[in-house]
Amino acid sequence: MLSQTTAGPFYLTELLLDILKESAPSRIINTTAAAQNLGNIDFDDINFEEREYTAGDSYSQSKLAVVLHTFHLAERLKGTKVTCNVVNPGICNTDIYRHLPLKQKKFIRISFGPFMYFLMKMAEDGAQLAVYCGTTDEMAEVTGKHFKDCKEEKVNEKAHDKDLQEKLYRESLKWIKTSGTNMEGKDNVQITSSDKKEEEEKKVIQRKPKVVQSVMERVSLS
Repeated sequence: MLSQTTAGPFYLTELLLDILKESAPSRIINTTAAAQNLGNIDFDDINFEEREYTAGDSYSQSKLAVVLHTFHLAERLKGTKVTCNVVNPGICNTDIYRHLPLKQKKFIRISFGPFMYFLMKMAEDGAQLAVYCGTTDEMAEVTGKHFKDCKEEKVNEKAHDKDLQEKLYRESLKWIKTSGTNMEGKDNVQITSSDKKEEEEKKVIQRKPKVVQSVMERVSLS
C-alpha cells in the first residue's frame, strides 16, 4: 500500500520540485485520512514480510507516512515560496470502496447503501478542502499544516518527530532510486525573459520520465 499512497506521490513531487520552485509561488497538497492517527512506521518490516499483514495497519502506516513526508518537505522548502500542506477530506463515496463487502454483496449494498449515502460525503464535497488549501488567498503562506473541514487539525504526534521524518525521507529516496541531489541546496534557475524561461522548462522536461513530461507539458508550458 505504501507504493500507491506514499511512494508514488513522493516520487512525482520530487521530480516536479524544480518546476515548482521556478514557478513560485506554488502549493503542494497531499491527502491523508483519519487512519494516520493509528499509524506506526516499522522500518524493520515496513512491507509486512515478517509481521502479520492487516489492511488496517498497512493503510494507517501509509497515511502517517504521507503526513511525515508533508511536514518534512514543508521544512525543506522554507524560503522558496512553495508551500506544502496535507488534508483529510473525510469519508467520501468514491470507487475506492468498490472491493469492500458494502459494494460487492447485493444484500449488504441494498440494506446499508442508503445509510452510507447520508453518512459519506460526495466526492465533489470532499475535494473542496484541497481546492480551499490550493487556491484561497488566506492559505497562500501557510505551510506544514494538516487540515480537515477547512480548519487546522491535530495529527498523530509521531508526525512531528524530526528524526522519523528524516529517516522516512532517506528510505523513500532508496525506494525510488534517486540520489536526491536536485532537492537539497540547489539554487533556483535565474530567468531573465519569458523565452529563456520556456527554454529552461523544456530542458527540465527532457530530463524527466515520460509520465512527468506529460504533466509538465500540459501545466507549466501552457
